[in-house]
Parts: sequence; C-alpha cells; structure tokens
Amino acid sequence: MKNASPTSANSPGVRKTSAAPRPAPDWLGWQARRHPRRLGLRYAAQAYAFGQLSGLVDALCAELTPLLRAEEERKPVGLLVKDPLLQALWIFACARLQRPVAVLNGKLPWPQLRTQLDRLAPAVLLVSRLDDAGDWPDRDARPSIRLTALPDVRPTAGAWDERPDASDPAKGDLHALQGYVFTSGSTGEPKPVPLTFGCHYWSALASAYRFGYAPADRWLHCMPLCHIGGLALLFRAALFGFAIDLQTHFDVDAVKRRIETGAVTLASFVPTMLVRLLDAGLDLRGRPSRFRFALVGGAQTAPALRARCRARAIPIAPSYGLTESCSHIAAASLHRPEPQGEGRPLMFAAIEVRGEDAQRLPPGAPGHLWVRGPQVAPGAGADGWYATGDMGRLDADGRLHVLDRRQDAYAIGGETVFVSTVIAALETHAAVARAWVQGLPDREWGWRLIALVEPRAGYAPTTCDLQAHCRRALSSLQTPSRFVVVEALPQTAAGKVDRQAVHALCRAA
Repeated sequence: MKNASPTSANSPGVRKTSAAPRPAPDWLGWQARRHPRRLGLRYAAQAYAFGQLSGLVDALCAELTPLLRAEEERKPVGLLVKDPLLQALWIFACARLQRPVAVLNGKLPWPQLRTQLDRLAPAVLLVSRLDDAGDWPDRDARPSIRLTALPDVRPTAGAWDERPDASDPAKGDLHALQGYVFTSGSTGEPKPVPLTFGCHYWSALASAYRFGYAPADRWLHCMPLCHIGGLALLFRAALFGFAIDLQTHFDVDAVKRRIETGAVTLASFVPTMLVRLLDAGLDLRGRPSRFRFALVGGAQTAPALRARCRARAIPIAPSYGLTESCSHIAAASLHRPEPQGEGRPLMFAAIEVRGEDAQRLPPGAPGHLWVRGPQVAPGAGADGWYATGDMGRLDADGRLHVLDRRQDAYAIGGETVFVSTVIAALETHAAVARAWVQGLPDREWGWRLIALVEPRAGYAPTTCDLQAHCRRALSSLQTPSRFVVVEALPQTAAGKVDRQAVHALCRAA
C-alpha cells in the first residue's frame, strides 16, 4: 500500500486538488480480482468466496441503479432489512455505486425510526417488508420505498478471473462519504455520524498494525451492522482478505462451540457477551485452540472479568472507541496483558486528557478525553480534536484508563466518585453477573448512589450481602445507599447497557 499516509489522504485541512474526482474505493471488488476463490464470508452454513460475494453485489447494483437520480447523489440509501447477509451485500453495493448508505436499527419502534429517517432524508429506503416502512401521514416527506431480497443468483467464484492486480486500495477517493452510522443512543437521542472511506481505511490499518491479520483468520461477527463495531469489521475484512463468520444474533451456545472447535480465530464482543460465555462454561485451558483473541469494547472490561478470562486461558484485548472514531482507537496489547486499562492509542491516533478549561493535563490526572486521527469522523473540530464526552487518564507509559462518561462522575461529600469504580467492585461479587450504578440528587451529600444488580443464574444476592461487600472494597461515600436486584439490565441492540432505561429504573426504585 504505497504512497498512502494519513496526512495525505484524510487529515483535516488537507487541500484537495482540482483534478476530476476519483471514484470511492471498492475493496470487495479488489479482493475479488486478487483472490476470487478465497473464502470471504460464512453465513447460515453457506460459504461465499470473495468472487461470489462480488457477483451478488453486482446483481444488487443492477437492481438499485434505476432507482437513483443523479441530482440526489449526496442523499443516502436507507437500509431497513433484517437479514445480516443482505445488509452486508447492500453496504458493499452502495460503495460500488458511490452512494452513501445508512443501516437502520430495525428493532427500534417506528416513531424513533421515523425521526432518524427525517434527519437522513434518504433517496431510497430499502425494506424487507412494506409493513416495516411504517406510516407516513405526509406523503411528500416519504422517500421512495422498495422491497429487497437476496438476489436469485448464485455466481461461482470461477466467474472471476484470478490475475495479478497492482492497484492500490488507497487510490480510491478516501474523502468520499461511505455513509452514516447512528450512535447507540445509550446516553440520549441517537445522532447520525458521517464516515468517509478514509475513516475506515486508517482505522483498519491501525488495527492491523496492533494485532496483525492474516488471510487464514476467521472473525466471528455477531455485532449489528447498524453500529460501528459491526460495520467497520466488514471493511477491515475486505481490505485484509480474511473471512467473516456472520451470525444472525448472539447465540451463547453456538458462539461457544465455534470458539472451542477452532472454527473462528477472532471475535468482537461487548463485556456482556463475554460474561455470558464464561457463565456458559467457555474454557480453553488444556485444549489446542486456533482462537487468537477477542476484541472487547463498547463498555469497560472490569478487572474481575479480565481475571476470569485469564483463569480460563481466553485471550482478550480490551479496547476503547466510539462511533466518531470509526471503531476502536485504543487497544491493549496481546503480548503484555494488563489487569486494567484500555491500552495505548492505535497508530495514527492521539488521545489527550484535558481539564475543564480544555488544557492538557499531566500523566495520571483524570480529565476529559479528546481524540484525534485520520480515522475520526470529518468535522470533529476546527483543529481536528474531538471531545468524546468520556473521562479518563493516561498513565506514565501512555496507556489509557477510561473512568466514566462525564455524567457518571458525582461529587459526593467533597469527593469525586466514578461509578465505574463502584460497578467494578460490585462485579467481583460471586453472585453478580452485571451491575449499574446511578446517582440521584441528595440534599445533604449532593448525590447518593443507587445500584441495579443482575444476578448470576442460581444466585439471589441480598441487600445486606451486597452492602457488606461494597464496604470491604470501597469507601463509605462510594458505597451505594440502595441496591435493587433486577432480572436483567436493559441493553441496546449493540449489547451496551441502555442508559436511558436504567436511569428510569433507578428513578422509579
């Protein structure tokens, strides 16, 4: 990948030339020309080579082209389909047609979807069923809606001639808009984040530099494609030529089996998924395994969870990222596992900790996290720095330690209490699968803490037991004043804790 650098392809403030615009990169087509018979994706017991995937994408391009008008070239294609294979194919088809795409979360109620569609104003909305398109009282606001299904063709990999191809995947227009990804909505109203092909390109290169990817890798993919953790992996696989093991949903037993049998070598999880796998008995001790590691993100990986993984010989790489950074922008090293922290910034990226005055703080001091790099969404800030809304610190070795989101730090009795510290302590209790802690206003102390606890199967922790456990591990100001045991913590489609839902539970408790 010569002649490619973050400063020349996607950095803020770089002047574009007046030459004719280049087409956006087609990384799937690039792999199909180079390795048409190499496995690119496995789904529902069906295996697809890169050449076959590209042929299916061609069929979808032929279906979509008559629906697109030149004057609407900047309008995205809205994708509201349930089948993840069809979602993936449409994402690649829109890239090939130079059209931005937005994958919508079909699990959202129609009023929320309608709000997102109003913000996107898509040229076309592709749906699996006409009923999914909801009600449009204002016919003028209704986009063009079309039914879509998997193409009724099964192209063979042999239809693509394998030949040397010296083209550079970075030679396409990395400034071109790939599409919009809505934030998870765990902290408020989801917002659409514009991502360029350059965001995906530099994110993929930085990830590969940290972990190393090979054509023999098989990545277990059970993250929704409407979120950045799922979307970024598609382009990462197309760039580096490894296969994706695409799942319809997170099935604990099926995922456990694929890891234990060596059917996959890599996986992406949020901590909740990892907890459920461990509770189901995932254990790689004393058995030969092809599994290299699980990339864990979306929330903090508690020290207790890391210890459980180490005890069962399950390699993990905790990471930190957000939609605006196009997936993880910091990740732990596999060679020197740490008991805590999210590792160092990836290649090309920079992370700073700043105070309330936006001035940089010294190592060890907690503050607000700012990120910068070519993988960060365009328009993040005048100087390229993006304020994440998260709080953390950088240690003397440059490792990131995420503390909390800004709204999850409470001043109680003159002491700043981070709820992540309290959650981590609670999750060391043998009966606790997951916990959440919320601050509620208090006239005397400023705030008081209430904890929601999801027990492990077969356990029924009591308030007295949980309070005694916290008092052994925490200060009196950090110990919640109330504990509420719930059947399960509410979560978003990405597997994160649904902050709005747990806040409502805490207020009602």
